[in-house]
Amino acid sequence: MCSWSHYTLDDLKYFSLYDHMSLISNIICQIAVPIFFLISGYLFYNKEKSYTQKLRKRTKTILMPYFIWNGITFFLMILIKILGIYINHKPISGFLEYITPINILKYFIGNFENSFTWQPIDSPLWFIRDLYIMFLLYPILHLILHHLKSIIVIISAIYICNIWSGFPCLQFQTLYFFSIGIYLKMYDINILEKIEHYKIIISSIVIISFILRYLTGNRIFMPTFILTFSCLTIYLVSQLKIKKFFTYVQMLKKYSFFIFAIHIIIIERLWAILYHPCLSKIEWIHCLSYIINPIIIIIICLFLYKFLEKTYPKFLSIATGTRANPLIKIE
Repeated sequence: MCSWSHYTLDDLKYFSLYDHMSLISNIICQIAVPIFFLISGYLFYNKEKSYTQKLRKRTKTILMPYFIWNGITFFLMILIKILGIYINHKPISGFLEYITPINILKYFIGNFENSFTWQPIDSPLWFIRDLYIMFLLYPILHLILHHLKSIIVIISAIYICNIWSGFPCLQFQTLYFFSIGIYLKMYDINILEKIEHYKIIISSIVIISFILRYLTGNRIFMPTFILTFSCLTIYLVSQLKIKKFFTYVQMLKKYSFFIFAIHIIIIERLWAILYHPCLSKIEWIHCLSYIINPIIIIIICLFLYKFLEKTYPKFLSIATGTRANPLIKIE
């Protein structure tokens, strides 16, 4: 669930302030993708549109941008390799291993030697690929949830007990939260009312599971934390009565996919500067860089977005699944 390797309570005393900041943010942010899949499953269930209509639309808004951004990242990698060969006067034979059919498949579909998620070359987009797989599996999931309502209890138990992680490109967590979204919409369940009724219990479980995960370093507590904290987050956001906040979010949402797709490319190019070893020598500077670096990356992404919006608006719309220009209709 978490990229932090296993550690014990005794190991915590050797952690720096930077380590604690990184660990805490890492644990908390684990809810982002599950909530995304839950909402995606909820929205995909739509009786007014046929499955083929919905899949066709998601192909243009999800699958096409996925291959475009992995293609851009692949092209940049090839370009850098060629420049390196030219500058260092190295033989071209070493370059050919990067463009074998099996390696190209790894770059675009996922490197199964890299991690459980089979990350593609634009690594953050692994969940976009997995989301499209969920769309393909939707008829089966719909059929099972419709005829076997109690199955949701079984898969919840499997998830919370961390019995089965699933397969590469088909993680159980993504399957579970996507199914939860379908289930809530299918049976017209008001999840906010349920959370309101049990909010004290849910909040207590969130705190306890977080403390146990944080102190023990054991990932077995992560499913419980992710599930309860996701519910609590959805509830807390629904309680916000600040109209300006939602207006602001509405204004910024068109940038989200672009930033997510391109940020890792920028980080890789600026890694030597943003994460220079000298930053870690002074603790407070190291901690400050952990906060400032993402802001710098986002600002650079916004400048690139504005540049493409003015110079290549059509490409930007296609590359973001028309998120950059919602006026473009998707049939």
